[in-house]
Amino acid sequence: MKKTTKFFLLIAALVAWGSTAYAVNTECAGTSTEAVAGTFDLGYNYSFTTSGTDVTITFKVLDIKEGLVAQIVTPSNAFTGMSSISGETQAYTVTLTGQTIGSTITYAGYFPYAGGALRTANLTYTVGNTCGPVVVDEEKPTMGDASVVGSPTFNSIDLLLAATDDITTPVTSFVANDATNSITNKAITADASGNATVTGLAASTSYNLVITAKDAAGNISDNSATVVFTTPAEPALSTIDFETVGQDWTWTVSENGTNPALEFVDNPSAAGINTSTKAAKFTAIADANAWALTYSDNRTFTISNNNKTVKVMVYKDRISDFAVKYEGPGYARELKVANTLVNQWEELTFSFGDDIGKTVTKIVIIPDFLARTANTINYFDNISFSAGSDITPPVMGAVSVVGSPAFNSVNILLAATDNVTSPVTSFIANDATNSITDKAITADASGNAIISGLNASTSYNLVIKAKDATGNTSTNSTTVSFTTPAPPAVTTINFETVGQDWTWTVGENGTNPALEFVDNPSSTGINTSTKAAKFTATAAGNAWALVFSSSRPYLISNDNKIIKVMVYKDRISNFGLKLETTDGALELTVPNTLINTWEELTFDFSSKVGTTVNNFVIIPDFLARTDATINYFDNISFSNGMVSSLGANKSDNLVRCYPNPMNNTINVSASSEISQVIVRNILGQTVKTITVNQLEKSLDLSAVSAGNYFVTVKMTNGQISTQKVVKL
Repeated sequence: MKKTTKFFLLIAALVAWGSTAYAVNTECAGTSTEAVAGTFDLGYNYSFTTSGTDVTITFKVLDIKEGLVAQIVTPSNAFTGMSSISGETQAYTVTLTGQTIGSTITYAGYFPYAGGALRTANLTYTVGNTCGPVVVDEEKPTMGDASVVGSPTFNSIDLLLAATDDITTPVTSFVANDATNSITNKAITADASGNATVTGLAASTSYNLVITAKDAAGNISDNSATVVFTTPAEPALSTIDFETVGQDWTWTVSENGTNPALEFVDNPSAAGINTSTKAAKFTAIADANAWALTYSDNRTFTISNNNKTVKVMVYKDRISDFAVKYEGPGYARELKVANTLVNQWEELTFSFGDDIGKTVTKIVIIPDFLARTANTINYFDNISFSAGSDITPPVMGAVSVVGSPAFNSVNILLAATDNVTSPVTSFIANDATNSITDKAITADASGNAIISGLNASTSYNLVIKAKDATGNTSTNSTTVSFTTPAPPAVTTINFETVGQDWTWTVGENGTNPALEFVDNPSSTGINTSTKAAKFTATAAGNAWALVFSSSRPYLISNDNKIIKVMVYKDRISNFGLKLETTDGALELTVPNTLINTWEELTFDFSSKVGTTVNNFVIIPDFLARTDATINYFDNISFSNGMVSSLGANKSDNLVRCYPNPMNNTINVSASSEISQVIVRNILGQTVKTITVNQLEKSLDLSAVSAGNYFVTVKMTNGQISTQKVVKL
């Protein structure tokens, strides 16, 4: 059978008074859904009947309760009493007149009874026609002809489609497919005559579309014959003048309060540079976002040398930024230029020369990029696209290396000339062998530039291009060849010969008082230097108040992975050392154990071997403060950590920790008397401290978990040694 007639009976399950009962909905034509709100524990039947625009609702309570009455309430919360049905026990009815066919009404049935609680059942009902059969369409439409109308555009095609159906007349819903071009079930809407436009196509592309018709019930026809066509190349952008181009585009307003539509009105002033008859008018609403905007996605194009410069005529009632923003797949660029005239036409220029080759699918205009307390009126017109006034690329000159390359950078001298930009200071470097692609380089007025971020012990063959202010680029320079040296050894930062001449920046420390280089506060004990660094951690500073330097990048190797720092502090707190490397940052903290006495802390950066340190960060007092604290540090040394001793570095000063790795016991020995041994975990937390007063001691570490630990050995002669050990 082509048609199947079905009657629907809705059964609603409810919780009855002490047992389960069922509410049977015998409504016809309309549809309803029931959602019980709260507890309605009386079983009942309900039904709906529609007659024209009147809806009659009937309730019959199954469990009799003395004194029960029924009312209904609509969303207006006006109670309406329900009339008892003659001859029925606790059955009630009410008719809602003047309802709209197809509309949805929500109401609740209230069932208060003498001495009892209020019971409710919330229901929603969609008004239907008078009772009659429900007809289901199961037959698919028949697809007719599909033909191209006129010539395709670069991104769309007009089609004439024909289809017949026994129910849906006319058929206006179609679906297109083209496996070659990844078009899958693309929805197409035709008008009553079958005219339809397929949009979103690619330029210079051959298509083989098959079309199917779809009726109101969703049945799909067989395929049409294949519709074959080729889109032309993308045309040059034409001026958006809001007379012949632009007024027929779809412009959407957003971020603008009530979002009044963009208007196309008479030119507010035909005097001066704009003699057009029409212009676009944008009303920027008071208190709306500063970036209230309008956009259109009617025109897809590729940025090229021929259209990279955008000019817009504007006529505004105040001075503020006017912005043009391009958006495309994986791309967005917003440029802003302020008008200089009020209530006069002027032309603003925007250069997208840095984005040549990008695809633009949306043009966004932000006419009044400034906060407002009152509405502003903004006209814009004659949006033009061109190569701009400067289409001549610069001429690349000589390139040479200045001095010797560093292990991670090189100084170069660049020369270029241009017809407009002078001097040329923007350049681009490429080296396919070393994966350098369009690396931006900025030179000073004399052509001196530094290329950083290079790898040590690497041969480079750079080619350089000059770039002018509008994005024109020159041809390649001759190849610049050089080899970076191996990274130099890292020397001790003693703040006398090394470190005091570096740039140290204080941060997160209240008023950020500068790092000072002062006389050693105590030249007795392990630190006999004359100078030390002094860091005042302010009470208002963060716990992580810090100082850092990027003056000395270096490569972390097995020879310098262990860093030792002498500290002299006025309280016990964590001392933090953080290395920001090309492979991310690593921060380690170790607490001092002595107050106002020099001691040496050890930090193991073995996990960062092979990466380059760009920032060397010190956090001297990693703890919250209510008063300022004074923190000295000195003699930051770098080693492999294999032998750790101070003083003359003689063999009789050697400290041994063995076996390493160990199981539960480690032996510590030294040629000088040991006063104390401290064991810390990798986080700097102390897990064991023992007083020794002899040359050798065994430590029981059975209570600590497996992992890496630092064993600090303090000797009676003031020497301190820290070694890394591993517990299995």
